[in-house]
Amino acid sequence: MHRLVLVSFLLVCAAAGPTAAQVATPADTTLRVAGSPLRPATDSLFRRARRLVAEGNGVAGRALVDSLMRVADPVTPAYGDALYWHGALAPTAAEAERDYRRVIVEYPLAYYADDALLAIAELEQARGDRAGALMHLQRYVKEHPASPERGVAALAAARLAFEQRDSPLGCTMIAAARTSASATDVELRNQIEYHGRQCTGVVAAASASPAPAPARVATTSTPSAPPPRASSAASVSTMPEPVTPAPRPTLPGRAAPARRDTVVPKPAAAPPRANPARPGTMYTIQLAAYDTRLPAEQLVRKLATRGVKARVSGTAKPYRVRLDFYRTRQEAARAVTSLKARGIIGFVAEEVPPPEVRSP
Repeated sequence: MHRLVLVSFLLVCAAAGPTAAQVATPADTTLRVAGSPLRPATDSLFRRARRLVAEGNGVAGRALVDSLMRVADPVTPAYGDALYWHGALAPTAAEAERDYRRVIVEYPLAYYADDALLAIAELEQARGDRAGALMHLQRYVKEHPASPERGVAALAAARLAFEQRDSPLGCTMIAAARTSASATDVELRNQIEYHGRQCTGVVAAASASPAPAPARVATTSTPSAPPPRASSAASVSTMPEPVTPAPRPTLPGRAAPARRDTVVPKPAAAPPRANPARPGTMYTIQLAAYDTRLPAEQLVRKLATRGVKARVSGTAKPYRVRLDFYRTRQEAARAVTSLKARGIIGFVAEEVPPPEVRSP
């Protein structure tokens, strides 16, 4: 909801990540659209705490937020708002991100839940995790269609997508930015049109297929009837191996990629590769990580109330909150997508499971 966080995505990030005190917090003129949660009654106290930290009195500012957390009911959105400010005024970026992640997982109805999404994305981009930043910006664009800052967020997501050579996604975000940008914001619209030049001939492909397909290099001739045989030299040379772990869909009318020394008798699509983990490891889904075990166990219990079976992984910090084990990355990735639809954000990780899990 606040432009200060979003505009930072349109600038060149500094080499070092920001401290938590530098993470943008909502301005006093923050606007909320109809239907949004009401501004917390304690909002003036949160802003007073922010002023204290900005003036160099971080101890007093953080103590004020701590006192508000103690009186808030942990099962209400009010606690999530206090938790957001606890992160915004935290002395380190790691502590801030931990609080922000708790807000978006445990308190999605909090007033500052959307600001937590953007703050996480900013921290991720500052440390070079552009994929994570892009994921959270996409979620913001999808979940807050009426936000006055949706256009800025969509442009930021588009730029990250173009940097990762994901033109279909980038053009989808450009389209969202065009529909959301204010007609009076000339500078923003100029930036959208500038980056939108990369979408010539790409938007239609983005609407036809939700996932990016492998890049193809134009050949001297393109057969119009039967698809090219996989044993063709031109076909092999123009179909590079996928660079991402997850399998990509086979293009309509084109055979699946084949080994250069393999002759495929017919262009039938081959089954996706299993893509197993390294020997001795399996795939899992990580939701959060903590320096102490207690908050990790608390998150496990809260997830259980939502029907999500989680566990604490590790006997020393960081204590990671993780889910089940999966034989392939594809299975874990599908589970991540399913969780995302429920508002639970995680990512695929590798872990050595106990012997009983590794056994067939």
